[in-house]
Formats: sequence, structure tokens, C-alpha cells
Amino acid sequence: MEVAIEKPLHKIRRFRKQSFEAAQRYPGYDATRDLDDYDDSLPTFKGKTLIQLIAEKSNGEQATSVLDIGCGAGNAILGIAESFPSVDVSGISGTDLRGLLKPPIRTKTQNLDYRIGDIQKTANIFWDKKFDLIVSVYAFIYLGDKPNAIRQCYKLLKPDGIMLIPEALDITQEEADKLQRFWSEMEIETEIGCNPEDKSLGLKYFNIAIKKNPEIEKLPMPFTYNAIPYNGVVLRQYEVKL
Repeated sequence: MEVAIEKPLHKIRRFRKQSFEAAQRYPGYDATRDLDDYDDSLPTFKGKTLIQLIAEKSNGEQATSVLDIGCGAGNAILGIAESFPSVDVSGISGTDLRGLLKPPIRTKTQNLDYRIGDIQKTANIFWDKKFDLIVSVYAFIYLGDKPNAIRQCYKLLKPDGIMLIPEALDITQEEADKLQRFWSEMEIETEIGCNPEDKSLGLKYFNIAIKKNPEIEKLPMPFTYNAIPYNGVVLRQYEVKL
């Protein structure tokens, strides 16, 4: 059962500040990461890397599509398009960062769909598409509403599509274990792995890989908002309620 998330405006502003400050202590968002960097940074699913998953899915008769959330300059999506010419490749960036590449990517001639907008509203921005694979490399750590962003990714997946998101949630190990069991009981295949613990917050950042169950269109996210003010920032953002 889904629990409503309360979001008073003043608390939203504060936990966005906390997200930004936490992001300064972790591997930075690099707008020019290439495909090899993605393959090294992303979690695997059943032991398969992003490149292996693309190769596997693009082997069939159905058209394959990939979305990169927080794609920056587009270097990684360009690498996918060049390595897998038959794959439909899309990316979204909060601002237009294509100029960081020399030369910049050319969306029309290189068969790339590059969109600019709020990545916390990705499902609305890509209302016209569904994807076999959705990835994001160190962009989620900057988001205020991470559970909602994960839910939107799931919504955009095709049946049996897979999302790979590093540092997607900052929760405790106990909460991660509960979440894993919760999704498993609903027959949603997930892999949740831990990054090193952040001693200052007492939390851990977890990588997630989720495969869409064709029978479940909306991903249940059993979170409730739980703000604990400390020196002008919020130490906790969400709590798993199971």
C-alpha cells in the first residue's frame, strides 16, 4: 500500500539544500562522461553491465530504446548511438550542456533525442516514449524527491525494461532490506547494493536496478517524508514505512 508523501514547501526548500550539500561529498556529476565511464559507474543487473544489456536487448526483432537521465553534454548517449546504430537513444538534461563537447553532438544527424527540462518531471517530458533501459549516473543525488523520480523511471519502462541508478536512495541498511523484500514479494525484480556509509548523516547511498513487471504499471514506493532539522539542513528526507 502506498503511503502519501507530505511535502510542506519550506521543508522542500530545506531538503533540496541538504541534497546539494550531500552531493558535494560524493563522486561529482560530470557532464562529459563517456560510455565506458557509464559502464563502470552503473550498477549491473544479474551480473550484466549496461553495454551487455543493450547488446542483449538490441539482438531481437523489436526496436530497442535507451534513456539517460541527466545526460549532460550527451557524450554517453553519443557513444551508445555510435556503438549500436539501430538503438533509439534519448537523453534529458536540466540545462543545455551540449556545448561542453567539442564538437557538440548533432541530434538530427546522429539520431539522438536530446531534451531539456526538469528531470524530476521526466515522465511528462517523455510522455511519447517508452524505454527498454533507463540509466542515470550521479544525477539522482542532486534530487529532492528521489522516490518520485524512481517511480517516474519505472513508469517510462517497457514491459521487462530495466533501470540502473547509482546512489538512488539515501536510507539505512534496514530500510533497504525492507524495500528489497517488499518489491520481491510483489514479483518486481530488484537488486539494491550499498555504497560506502556516510558517517556524518548515518545513512548509506544505495544503487538500485529494477526490472519492470508487465503486470504492475506503477511502482509502489512505501515512503513517508521525515524531516529532521539540523544546523539549517535536513538530515533525513524519507523513511521506508513497512
